[in-house]
Order: sequence, then structure tokens, then C-alpha cells
Amino acid sequence: MKKNTYIIKRVHLGLKRDIKSDITMLKRIYGVFNYKELALKLDISESAVKGWIKRKSIPTKYLNIIENNRTNAINTFYNEISKENQKATMVNGSEKININNTIYEICIELNKLSDKQKEYFYYLIKAEALKESL
Repeated sequence: MKKNTYIIKRVHLGLKRDIKSDITMLKRIYGVFNYKELALKLDISESAVKGWIKRKSIPTKYLNIIENNRTNAINTFYNEISKENQKATMVNGSEKININNTIYEICIELNKLSDKQKEYFYYLIKAEALKESL
């Protein structure tokens, strides 16, 4: 096994990475729609991106971009829910809307976790959603 692949598989709680999902996430982050556009944004060749798929590994610096984006998304979601929960409290006095309260409590607990733990639960939730869609 190549050193680079070994490092990537050891990073991120030892979870098996889905390379195509990771590349899709990079395309979303950079606002592009195909490998050619992604390669241009990353200042690399299109064949390098295709090579990641063939090797089933992405360089660590790009995985870090993906993980930072996920962490930021979780924190943004937490902040938005916090704001919505405050609005719901203001509208309804001391009684909070149940769904906002539940989501708010989940976000509070998620925010207490380390980035690695957040990632673990992200993949766990993603796996459950996939299992339910089968």
C-alpha cells in the first residue's frame, strides 16, 4: 500500500472514504460541475483528479478542505438553529416549538464534540439515511 493511501485511510477515524462523494464535495465547495473545471480551480490536471478515483485516494490537503467545510457547515447549521430557536421562543413566550427545541438540543450536543467525533456522527447519519433509502 502506498504511503499516501495509508495516511489517508488512517486519518478521519479510520472510516473508509467514498472517493466519488469526496470529489463531489470538492466540486460543490468550488462551485464547479465536472472534473475539468475542478482541476482548473485546484490548478492541477484533469488526469490528476481521475487518478484519485483510480487510486481511491485524495491528497490530504484536499481532504482537509472537505473536512473543514463539513465542520463549518455543522457550525453554521448550529448557529442558524440557535437563531431560529431564539425567534421561536420570542414568538411563543416561554414555550419553544418542539422541533426547534429538539434540533437545538442536538446541535448543542454536537457542538461539544471534537471535529473527529462530529465527522464520525456525520458518516453515521449519512449511512442511516442511505440504509433507509434502500
